[in-house]
Amino acid sequence: MDSTDLLRSAFDSCSTCFPQDEIDPWEWWIDEFDRTAEGTHEHPYVCLVCVLDEKIIGGITWNSFPKGKKAIAAIGFLWIDGSKAQMRGKGYGRATFAKARGLMLSDAEARGQILDAIILEANIDPIGGVLEDTRPFWEKMGFTSIGSDAYYLPSLMFHPETGKPLNAPIRLELMVKPESSSMPVEELLEFVREIYFDWYQPDRADFTNSDAHREAGAYVKGLFDSFAATLSRREPASIPSS
Repeated sequence: MDSTDLLRSAFDSCSTCFPQDEIDPWEWWIDEFDRTAEGTHEHPYVCLVCVLDEKIIGGITWNSFPKGKKAIAAIGFLWIDGSKAQMRGKGYGRATFAKARGLMLSDAEARGQILDAIILEANIDPIGGVLEDTRPFWEKMGFTSIGSDAYYLPSLMFHPETGKPLNAPIRLELMVKPESSSMPVEELLEFVREIYFDWYQPDRADFTNSDAHREAGAYVKGLFDSFAATLSRREPASIPSS
């Protein structure tokens, strides 16, 4: 199996564990992979799979965000095949994250950087009967909840003529695991700003007119501004290392 086929198998496995409106399309996965392989990706992408009896049963994806002498790793998905009860509670998720964290640390070191923090968006409530509250798992892995009730995954799909979102935003919990030292809230906010306006801001090519593009962009910015307002009031003003 070549790398593209392996990535496709990982995508198919991940797709069984998340609602359609929360997972990125296959075209996005392969674009992330191709740009990383070519060395043109500003935020290198990794997909690590968990294999049992020669079959993919889960995996984890993340992007690295270089910040001078530091780097931040942003986890996209961690999944273990939830359709098989015998897969749950066996430590596969913990082992997959531990392996990924080791790679995050070594990759940052290879670039002459220090891994500053690992950040993720955790599910809070069951969505469509598919997902569960994942915060208890991540807390065991050393992550801290930011505690904002205004962090949302924006709709990833928009009407091409009006710019209106086609799905409701999904309430998630932003969680952080500082690695080298405590993380100031201001630094976290700058990272979230980059996530919103790099990952979630729609492309002009997705719309038939500039007004629709502006409408969609204003929607994303509005969600970010609401989150930023709550984060600015957070006490304490830094997230301690675990």
